[in-house]
Amino acid sequence: MENSLRCSIPGFVPNFNPHEHNHHKPQRFVFRNGIPLEEDSDAKAPKVCLATDDDEMKIYEPPQKNSGMPQGCILAKGKFIKPEGGFYTIDDLNVGETLFVNGREYELINCDSFTRQFLTEMGYRVRPPQPDPIDPITEDRNEMNAQCSYRKPYIKDYKVAAFLKNHPRRLRFYGVYGEDRNLFEEERECTLYYDLAQGTIKLVEERNVNRWIDGRFDTRVLLRPTKVPKRLVPSLPPGEMADPTLLNLAHDVQNVLIGGKYYKIQNPDSHLVDSNPLEGRKRDVEYYKDTDLDLGVPLNIFGFRVFLYDCDEFTKNYYKGTYSKELKPVPRKDEEVFHTHKLVYKHEEFGPPEQTLRTNDPFKPRQYNVDLLKFFKNDRSGYKVRQLKFLARMITGDPVEKLRRFVVCFFMEDDTMAIRGLDVDHQNKSAMEHAHLKRMKVVKPHSTYWNSGRNFYEPVDMHVGSVIYVRGKPFELLEADEYTYDYMEQHCDKFPLANVRKIMTEFKEWITPKCGSLKSGFEKYDPSKTGFIDYENFRNVLYEEMPGEIQSQYPEHVIKTVARYYADEKYTGLCLDDLISKAQSELYRKKFYDFEDLKLAFKIHDSEKNGYLDPDRTYYVMRTTSIPLDRDLLKSFIYKFPKKDNKINYSYLVEKLNWLENPAEFDKGEPQAIQINWERNETEKDLEKIKYNCFMMDIVSS
Repeated sequence: MENSLRCSIPGFVPNFNPHEHNHHKPQRFVFRNGIPLEEDSDAKAPKVCLATDDDEMKIYEPPQKNSGMPQGCILAKGKFIKPEGGFYTIDDLNVGETLFVNGREYELINCDSFTRQFLTEMGYRVRPPQPDPIDPITEDRNEMNAQCSYRKPYIKDYKVAAFLKNHPRRLRFYGVYGEDRNLFEEERECTLYYDLAQGTIKLVEERNVNRWIDGRFDTRVLLRPTKVPKRLVPSLPPGEMADPTLLNLAHDVQNVLIGGKYYKIQNPDSHLVDSNPLEGRKRDVEYYKDTDLDLGVPLNIFGFRVFLYDCDEFTKNYYKGTYSKELKPVPRKDEEVFHTHKLVYKHEEFGPPEQTLRTNDPFKPRQYNVDLLKFFKNDRSGYKVRQLKFLARMITGDPVEKLRRFVVCFFMEDDTMAIRGLDVDHQNKSAMEHAHLKRMKVVKPHSTYWNSGRNFYEPVDMHVGSVIYVRGKPFELLEADEYTYDYMEQHCDKFPLANVRKIMTEFKEWITPKCGSLKSGFEKYDPSKTGFIDYENFRNVLYEEMPGEIQSQYPEHVIKTVARYYADEKYTGLCLDDLISKAQSELYRKKFYDFEDLKLAFKIHDSEKNGYLDPDRTYYVMRTTSIPLDRDLLKSFIYKFPKKDNKINYSYLVEKLNWLENPAEFDKGEPQAIQINWERNETEKDLEKIKYNCFMMDIVSS
C-alpha cells in the first residue's frame, strides 16, 4: 500500500510511516466492570499497547500462577470507540487517565520508560506514576509461598562444563596388574586411561608384551570406562547408596497382570523424596580422580592390584602445568628369562626346511619371507630364463643308479633347486623326464636344524665338477648347458670359477716353468700341426702338468672356462639352402601352384617398378596372398634371403620357391617347421677346436 502511494503521488508520505515500529505501551492499569474502585475490591493489572502507526490498541493481562480465572488477551488489536464519539488516539493516553472500553473502566497508573520518553519528545507532559493497587488474595499467596522451602536434596554437578573443558583429553599410564589373593599370580602389562571429562578409568591389556595370554580373556579390554571407587563397598539395601532418600508413605500395592499371572507391585507414586536424610545414611562414594593417580603408588581396582610405573609425555606435561608436580618413571626389576630347550621336529620332505622350522613355534607361527627385490631382479625375462641347468649323476655303489642321469635346475630368483630324472637312454632326444625333487631350497650337508636358515645352496656353489648333497644323497655335476656357461662368464664377479682373467693369472705361477713340457703335450695330440686340439686332450694335458697339491682348487669348470675362451666358433644357424628346401617341402605338401599370382602381387606393391621390395613389405605381401608357410619359417626365409641395399629381388625369391620349375632336395612326406632363435646368436663355442697356441702365447706374454 505504501509503495503504491509513493508511486502515484510524488512526495507523499503516509502518516503512519514515521511510527511504523513504535508502540505506546502503558505498563499497568486497573479496571472494574462499571463499578468505581474501592480499597477492598479485587483489581487486576492488565497492560495496554498502542501502535503509533495506525492508533490501534490492544489490552492483555499477564498470566499469574494459580489465578483461577482466564488470562491473556482481553481485547484484540483494533480501534476503540470513545463514549463521546470518535476513537482513542495517543492524545487520550496519559498516566491518571481513565478509559471506557466495552463497558469497563481502565485507569492508567504507570507506563514504561520508552513510552515516557516518546510522549515527552512529542510534547506531552507525563504525570508521575500512581501507587499499585493492592490485591489481598495475591498478598496472602505470596506470604504463604515465602514460608515454603525449595531446597533440593541433590548437589549441583556441572558435568557439561567439565566435559567442554577436558574432552577428549585422556591421561595414559603404563603399569602391571595382578590379583592380590593369588600368591603365584604373574604380573601382566597393561595401560590405564583416565578420562578427564567424565572421570572414568579404562584398563587395556598389552598383548604384544605379555607372553602367556592363551586362555586368559576373549578381549584386550579388562575394564570398560567406569568410575572406580577408592574403597570397594559391599552391596547395601536399596536406597542406602542412592543420592535421594525415598520415603515410603502410602505403601500402596497394586495387582498387575504379567504373562497371565497377577503380581503385587508397589505403586511408584507412593514414594516421596526426603529433603532431610538421616545422619548415618551413606550417600557419597569417593571415586578415583586425577589427583589420586601417581607413579609408584599401587591402585585397588575392584580387587585387582594395578601398579603404575610410567606415563606418556602428555600426562607428564598435564601434571606439571596443572599441579606443578613432576612424574618420574619408576625403575623396574629385570624379569628372569627362563631358557627352555626348543623342540624342533625333523624335516619330513614337505616344503623347504626353513618353512618347517618356522611352523615349529606353536605360539607365534611366522610367515615364510621372500626377498622380493632379489626375485624381481633375477626373475625370468623373455629368453633370459636365469636358470642354471646341469647334467648330474648319483654317486653310489648301485650299478643301476650309476647309469641314471639327472637334470639339476637352479633358480636364481629365490635360490631354489629342482631335480628331474632322465630315462636310461638319456642321449635320445625323446627321453622322458621324471620329477625327482620338487622345487625347494636345499640345505648343505654340514648344516643343522639350528643354522639351516644360513646354509642353503647358493649360485656360487653350483659349477661343473662339484658334488651337492640332496636328502643325504651325493650328486656330481657333470655338464652344463650353453646358457649356464654364458651367464657365469658374463657375471664372473659372482662366479670366480668363470673369471678367465683371474684363472690365467693363477695359471701363470705354475705353467711358466713348465712351458716346454706343456707345449709338447699339446703338440702330441696335434700331429698335423693345425694348432687345434679337442677338449678331452686339452684337459688331460693340463691336469698332467698341474701340481697335485693345487688340483683340488681347480675343478673341471675352471678348465672348461679356459677351453671355451680359446675355442673356435662354429656356425649353428640355418642355411639358405635348408630354408629353401623346407619351404618347397611345405608348398609341395599343401599343393601350392599360384606362383604367377604371387609374382603379380609383388608387382602391384612395387611402386618404383624396379623389382625390389623391403623385407617388411615382402613379408606383408606373402602373408596377404595366403601362402601356406609357417610364420617362423617364412620370417627365417626372408631374414636369410640375400638382399641388395636392404631390399629383396622378389622375382628371384619367387623363382627359389617354385618347386615345379626349380625343385630342391626335400622330404616330401614329413612337415617342415623351425624354431626362431630370438637371441639372434647363431654361433657357439666349438670345443673340438681349441687354439692351444693362443693359450701358450697369453701365458708367456702375461
